[in-house]
Amino acid sequence: RSRRAGGRRRPASNSAWVGEVEGRSAGALGLGGRMPVNAVPDVRPARELARQLNALPAAQYAFAVFGRRNVRRVWRAGHAMRSIAWLAERNALGGRVCLRPATTACVLVENADADALEALAGDGLAPAVVVENGAGALQAWFRLGMAPEPKVATRVAKVLAARSGADPTTAAFDRLGLAAGFVLPGAAGGDGASARVRVVEARGRVAVRGDELVAEAEETLRRRLAGRAPGPDEDAPPRPRDHPRAFLGRELARLARRYGTGTDRARALAAATRRMAVAGYERAEVVETLAASRAVRKLRAGGEAEYAERVAAYAFGAARRRPR
Repeated sequence: RSRRAGGRRRPASNSAWVGEVEGRSAGALGLGGRMPVNAVPDVRPARELARQLNALPAAQYAFAVFGRRNVRRVWRAGHAMRSIAWLAERNALGGRVCLRPATTACVLVENADADALEALAGDGLAPAVVVENGAGALQAWFRLGMAPEPKVATRVAKVLAARSGADPTTAAFDRLGLAAGFVLPGAAGGDGASARVRVVEARGRVAVRGDELVAEAEETLRRRLAGRAPGPDEDAPPRPRDHPRAFLGRELARLARRYGTGTDRARALAAATRRMAVAGYERAEVVETLAASRAVRKLRAGGEAEYAERVAAYAFGAARRRPR
């Protein structure tokens, strides 16, 4: 079934887009563009991305293209599929196309081990989607069956990363993964050509024991708030003991290394502050740290305290819009 919106027929679910993509021509997918008459457009981005989105159902998706100029968008599945040509153009210019469902019900594990993922599947924690970056590295998305709080989702992602043979310190509820079908800039495949991100598996399964994992994460966080750090058998790092200024500086440096000289300072501050909130720092100490930081002084000289309050409100969920 389809719904009418703005005079156009729109599929009622993500799965409908897969059927449409499989049955439509490259021109209908918006992949024609200004091409020579004899050129054959590449329909792989549309087909692979459709499989990925269909297996990770969500009301909206956060897309980002990281390159010389970072661009972010939030789209519904249909809008994303109609924007394939735009994404492919930025990808051809060296941009790395990433995405995540705009929900904490899906968490990402990067650089997962294939054997560990198979073992997790046998233990009731099968991934919904597994993609490969063309050079052998795997990213696995897990559907939890519910949308926990961001702190809980981050804790779940860290546990899954540890069990998947990945680095738990890179796990976070708002982590973006590679978008399937696009080329990974700077990486080469086995044949020497540019590495293309492909879907290895896209069954869209909800983890059978996802609710148990969420409950365990909530209990661990409750114990942490009560003053008892997790034991060694809980495979999670204790609450950060770093001074908040050191933590903020390290996060900003990490983001600068990741995104290069074109890093948006306001976005980086917001992201680093959210990481501080997830790590367990109190809002008051986060505000104090931001107000005294050099990064905030460069952005809002004379208004550091007010800006720090606004960024903290966004990071702790009290404000929906990110301060600029």
